[in-house]
Amino acid sequence: MIALGGAITAGGRTFSLGVPGVVCAPAGVDPADLVEGFGPVQVSNAAHIVAAGVEMGVPVRGQVVAVATAMQESSLLNYANTTVTESLTRPHEAVGADHDSVGLFQQRAAGWGPVTVRMDPRGSARCSMNACCRSPGGRRCR
Repeated sequence: MIALGGAITAGGRTFSLGVPGVVCAPAGVDPADLVEGFGPVQVSNAAHIVAAGVEMGVPVRGQVVAVATAMQESSLLNYANTTVTESLTRPHEAVGADHDSVGLFQQRAAGWGPVTVRMDPRGSARCSMNACCRSPGGRRCR
């Protein structure tokens, strides 16, 4: 993968990243058809995670782990939380009520930062990848 400003080129095709209303899909392809069970918003959220990894210099393997983690934690939906009032004022695609977990990675207040970071797809991805790369065995992340 090669970062080209607001895009990534992979396999000879360019994918837009993190632009409102634009998803990580080649021209002419319906993003809803890219991955069974994942719609345009989820594919766009995956693109934000990949973009954060590219910006941080995280290798593709680390980016894959981050996307897979968000798939498991939130099905790539940015969750607000009924018990975290501030999260409901931030952009989100779903609402949950699991302790104080919010965002794509279901990060809790303790250790993961303010709601504004945890509810931002790129901010929460950065936090997650930073933690992964610092963990035992995560040194290979970079």
